[in-house]
Amino acid sequence: MNRIMRIVFVAGFTAIITAVPLFAGQADISGDYWYGWLGANATTGVPGSDSGTMSASDTTWTIQYTDDGGGSYTETMQIDDKRVIRGGWLEVDATQDGQSGTLTMASTGNVLVDVTRTPDADGDYGFGLYHKKATGMQSSDIAGHYACFDHWLDVSSRGTSTGFGTVSFDSDGSWSYISPGGSGTGSWSLNGNATASLSIAGEETVELGIGPGGLMTFFDTDPLESDDLGHSILLKKGTGRTASEALGIYLLQGLYTDNGENPLTEWGQVSLQDDSYWLMACQNSDGESYTKSGTWNIEGDGYLQMTEFTTGSLLYEGYLSLDAGLIVAARMGDYTGTAMMVQVPEPGTLCLLAFGGIALLRYRRRLITKDM
Repeated sequence: MNRIMRIVFVAGFTAIITAVPLFAGQADISGDYWYGWLGANATTGVPGSDSGTMSASDTTWTIQYTDDGGGSYTETMQIDDKRVIRGGWLEVDATQDGQSGTLTMASTGNVLVDVTRTPDADGDYGFGLYHKKATGMQSSDIAGHYACFDHWLDVSSRGTSTGFGTVSFDSDGSWSYISPGGSGTGSWSLNGNATASLSIAGEETVELGIGPGGLMTFFDTDPLESDDLGHSILLKKGTGRTASEALGIYLLQGLYTDNGENPLTEWGQVSLQDDSYWLMACQNSDGESYTKSGTWNIEGDGYLQMTEFTTGSLLYEGYLSLDAGLIVAARMGDYTGTAMMVQVPEPGTLCLLAFGGIALLRYRRRLITKDM
């Protein structure tokens, strides 16, 4: 079987840009990661997903994963260079099978996020999440309350289901889930240092990849079990959180779908200001560039709301990570899904800048041919 790297060119991008130096924490991404991808075809709405791991060094990234077709694959990229560019984006120059390109991502050093900005060779838009595996975890470290962000795409009916609720892991090995759409219970256990096994009462057992900062993820690649594909992203709630922890500029990337499972990706920057106002400048895969603004507030457990001025409606609601480097948010409106906002360290002067284009490597691991 063969793979190719996807090279796309993103034109006419407008974003909030800050002058930032190279931050070691953003560019130092060596380590072992959990990996997941969720997307849908731009024309047909057919969903797809990957789930696996990545081992990253200064010179190579090796990804082992399974996809929604049941195949298991290993892909290796040679890393030629990496740098943090203006605006805080991490650029990685990479080569695979003689083909070279540049991957543009958001990075905290522990979390990497990217979205497909134009359809890849399969015609898909998607959202990729990589987060470092936790080390030395104990059951007591897992116990607590988590915000849960679900995005599920039906395989047969082309329907979309998104959820935003709370998962509680109790020290006695039980867990419970509650959201506006329903509830559930079951048991859980810690496997090794970086995987939590959840048994869902009367249904199935799933494995959550545990990362630092209270982040856990599950990407489903089995379309037969319940006729859908999707993800659950969990972020541990805190106590005593304040607005000063959330202030700053964030790189936003998200995958959203409408009721017909038509995909839309979004990327850009968001500024949370100390006067309770927010400003964003983004672009989406429909070719739209736009700015929005509104008010924001945060509660003691990290719950954060962003309300838009023009509509008076809630646009994003989410949670701030325990290390204050990440916001995971549910997007409201006609297109719903999950947005990841990665904070840019120590942002400088804020300004608006229009790009002519950004070269982007869409390293989308999809089967091209299969040797029988």
